[in-house]
Amino acid sequence: IGYGGLIQLAMRTGAYININATDVREGEIVDGSRDRMRGTMDFEWIEDDAEREKKPIIGYVAYYKLINGMEKMVYMSKAQVDAHEQRNRKGQNMTKAWRDNYDEMALKTVLRKLLSKWGMLSIDYRSAPKFSASASESLANAIAAEDAQDFIDAEGTVDVDTGEIVADSDSGVA
Repeated sequence: IGYGGLIQLAMRTGAYININATDVREGEIVDGSRDRMRGTMDFEWIEDDAEREKKPIIGYVAYYKLINGMEKMVYMSKAQVDAHEQRNRKGQNMTKAWRDNYDEMALKTVLRKLLSKWGMLSIDYRSAPKFSASASESLANAIAAEDAQDFIDAEGTVDVDTGEIVADSDSGVA
């Protein structure tokens, strides 16, 4: 499946607002903005396309935003993309697809990494039963009923030293 096929498969789920992948040029990563824990980094994109084309590509980034607000991005340096290609090649030499379409294959690689690890590519979740308020109420009532079976309802006061129920003066419990 190609780059376009990955995006089409993801978009058919109806869960995405935006999916994109692009190359990253020298000078576009904001220094000190990479947060490995949150998996984020900031970019200052070069607006002038002619100026941008003059800069060398240093990596590739893929990004998505879901309709529920979740956002995720994956960045791979050019060295990481090269290592991925070498690990997954079928022989000693780069395949024709990588030789002739390096940038497209790199974009597909970073997008596949993002979607296969973090994204949704199946429409099956749409047919899953909805967890409604009445279902959660029923579950809470069932748990409460089960918990109630563990208690003995008795009138009186518990003697702290012995654990026995002792009679209250007006209840008649002995």
